[in-house]
Amino acid sequence: MSGPGEDLDAYRGSLRAWLAANVPRNWRSEWARAETQENIGLQRRWLATLVEAGYAVPHWPAEFGGGATLMEQAVLHQEFARANAPEILAFNVALNQIARTLLDHGTPEQLQHLGGMLRGEVWCQGFSESEAGSDLPALRMRADRDGDSFVLNGHKVWSSYAHLARWGMFLARTDPAAPKRRGLSIFLVDMTSAGVEVRNTRKITGGAEFNEIFLDNVRVSESAVLGGENNGWAVSASTLNSERGTANVGHFERFDVLLQKYTAAVAREGLDSDDVVVEGLGRGLVESEVLRSLGMRTVAEAAAGRPVGPQAAILKLYFGDLIQRVTAEAVATLGRETQVVHEDEVLDSYTSGHWMHDHLNSWTWTIAGGTSQIQRNLIGERALGLPREPEIR
Repeated sequence: MSGPGEDLDAYRGSLRAWLAANVPRNWRSEWARAETQENIGLQRRWLATLVEAGYAVPHWPAEFGGGATLMEQAVLHQEFARANAPEILAFNVALNQIARTLLDHGTPEQLQHLGGMLRGEVWCQGFSESEAGSDLPALRMRADRDGDSFVLNGHKVWSSYAHLARWGMFLARTDPAAPKRRGLSIFLVDMTSAGVEVRNTRKITGGAEFNEIFLDNVRVSESAVLGGENNGWAVSASTLNSERGTANVGHFERFDVLLQKYTAAVAREGLDSDDVVVEGLGRGLVESEVLRSLGMRTVAEAAAGRPVGPQAAILKLYFGDLIQRVTAEAVATLGRETQVVHEDEVLDSYTSGHWMHDHLNSWTWTIAGGTSQIQRNLIGERALGLPREPEIR
């Protein structure tokens, strides 16, 4: 990988050459037809290829296999999206949210988990609950100290790939008497432990990566606490912030590719003379360019050491609204063909070009990593200076 002072154009060129030589042909259809465990094996094989080339975890420190600058990371995600490279969805939680939290707060013993992640160990995240999603500090999962151990009891929802996970990271209340944002702790939990039950949840798209997790008297040692007892809210900031990193640049590029597919479909159906259709498509193309510019400006601000502020919330909200509107327009415009399920439809993609699938899945973007309503609150309070939302007590 290139060093901090090297030319980004040269870095981009080397990426393109590597991708041209290494992206598997017809990977989408092969992965979609594979049974679950075979699919995970295919993702793990691609992860091993990325690790060998040094492209798996550019956002990690150099000593752990990363070391790319923020601008290099953005370029990498752009080029991987443009090359239609495979997405290793089963390992995203491990390599991004959980790895970032471990790197920021883990003990030397806990950091050893990073090696397993690079080998394709699946992790899940247990934060949200039925009555504690957007209001995460209202969670009810408890972790009661018992000597040098903790006993965990509670229920988590919307946990991606928990049914395949070997390890999980859970946020639980360790001091019921403390204020909502205090008295929380994060635990690393072996998912094969007695008392852990995972129930799969099927989405409207047919995908089944979400799960409920039930923990019934699950015992963990105090060495499983990540970042210190009763310090879970501060530690969770690493997890939540990692969901809005440079990888979003790749989402924006994949959306641009999606618009190209929509443009081709409009022409193919002879709708490129319809003023209403062309106006909607043109608006999407302009807004896609605005999105890309905002994303790269945000990365550049962060690379220069300047505070990003609420820009991450603005980007997430803007992209969520944009992808919902464009996919809805495609479904309305292209008609019956959008209802056909194609065999090469892939997992959790928002940008497959199978329009009904993408539109239904786009609702996930408005919820995961903070709902659109929460993003509007953040923008109002931090960018516009509006009064804070009153806390529910």
